[in-house]
Amino acid sequence: MSELSTPAFGRGTRAALIAVPVLLYVAFRNVDVHQVGRLVRDVGPGAAALLLLPSLGAALVETLAFRGTFRLLGMEPGFGLLLRVRVATEALGALLPLGTVWAEAVRPALIAHHDGAPVSAGLAAGAARKYVLGLSQAIYLMLGFVLGRRALEAGFVRLGGSPRLALAALAMGGAILGAAELGAHTLRGGRTLARISAALRRIPSARIRRVLDDVGTSTGAADGALRALFTSHGLRALAAPCLAAWLLEALETWAILRVLSVPIGPGDALGIETLVVLARQLLIFLPGGLGALELGYAAFLVGPGLASVSACAAFVLLKRLRELLWLAAGGAALVHTRARPSVPSARADLAPSVPS
Repeated sequence: MSELSTPAFGRGTRAALIAVPVLLYVAFRNVDVHQVGRLVRDVGPGAAALLLLPSLGAALVETLAFRGTFRLLGMEPGFGLLLRVRVATEALGALLPLGTVWAEAVRPALIAHHDGAPVSAGLAAGAARKYVLGLSQAIYLMLGFVLGRRALEAGFVRLGGSPRLALAALAMGGAILGAAELGAHTLRGGRTLARISAALRRIPSARIRRVLDDVGTSTGAADGALRALFTSHGLRALAAPCLAAWLLEALETWAILRVLSVPIGPGDALGIETLVVLARQLLIFLPGGLGALELGYAAFLVGPGLASVSACAAFVLLKRLRELLWLAAGGAALVHTRARPSVPSARADLAPSVPS
């Protein structure tokens, strides 16, 4: 991928190389490595296998929601293909600085190559997926504030701040909800990409104009597909399975902590998970949120009556081992998806008409 040599990627890599070791040192500078190993070994293979179930469930229900966006366009991509693409692109996103950007960029092309769906439909479905994920995450953050307020306030007090900083979960939930609805309102008009294309044409660059000429038809089709999706009454309903996926991730956090005998309730685990995941998403230059995730958990979990530094490190290690399994599955899925021959399709790259 030639894009990986761009200045943005280079800056992201340099920032990650500096930030990751610093964040990891701050989080676990006093850890007892031997105790961490003992705690992880005591979990046992049976319990460890059961701890994989919430993340598997989250992947399945989120893929159902993604498939639902294509169904609103009158298309029926295979569930297995969409699951493979999701796992593969999530692995790509976890491995690379700015990985979310690369994952979003390659997802429509992979689906188009193997399902025959127009790239414009994949772009529109991807935008709809981000919208319903935004809606569900806004609700998730608000739930985290309501159910986990005690843990969040205590965590911010231990950090030397004010317990009122727990309101960050509520504020960010409102901000994400507002941004999602503003984006939906913009895309509902069906002229967003055309306007961006028109603005880019004003740049005095023959190369940019050639690129715009090449994608001109797809731009119009994608605008039409976006208008069809964002005027459909069924789109917001897809936020429900996405919310279920978020809740399953919080369930995983609570289950691992309970296995490690950390005395924390499910509501508190939910509140902590909402903010830690949000920090991981905001620091997109860190591959897989490495360092940010560890520091976030240490900040909210380590304290009197909660987890020791070693127990928190064991918790994070189990989380990362689960991610490594998904990364291996994602790498295999990416190789398999790229190796399969393209599916011929008679579908034109035209925006479908969808009844609202």
